[in-house]
Amino acid sequence: AIRSLDGQDGFAIKQYADNSDQQKDRKTREEERLEGRLDVYGEQSQRYATTAIPGAIFKVNLDQTHPLAFGLGDHYFSLKTGTSYYQHQLGMWNVGTLGEELFYQGFVGQQAAERMKNTMVFGSEDKGRGSVTYFVDNPLFRAFWENGNFLFSNAVFLVGN
Repeated sequence: AIRSLDGQDGFAIKQYADNSDQQKDRKTREEERLEGRLDVYGEQSQRYATTAIPGAIFKVNLDQTHPLAFGLGDHYFSLKTGTSYYQHQLGMWNVGTLGEELFYQGFVGQQAAERMKNTMVFGSEDKGRGSVTYFVDNPLFRAFWENGNFLFSNAVFLVGN
């Protein structure tokens, strides 16, 4: 099974975020949203800019020993069009990760960049006789990202076999 974790694409992101760290982080974001109700309307575009990732390419570190990263080298370049992220997960393979020091090209708000540090971009989890592959970002976005096609092929043909 292959699931995208990017909520903007309409996939089932909620069922993945069951552990307490994710719930805690979601609660923190809800509190920030509630605090924002008293903000000045005219300053909303500035506030949005600090928390947004309208489009940026991130350099992702790979676990080259995992079949999902086969043939991709040391790094993968992921196109992020949203602020979805997940902390490193226990009980699964965190194959593509962002570290403490981020390398990206494009616009990334300061708060969004802080949230992206030490997160998982894609991973795999063994389930019964198969596995589930998780993508935070859509590797097939608009069908132009060549490495995304390769990554997706690895997920379909190599992971769990």
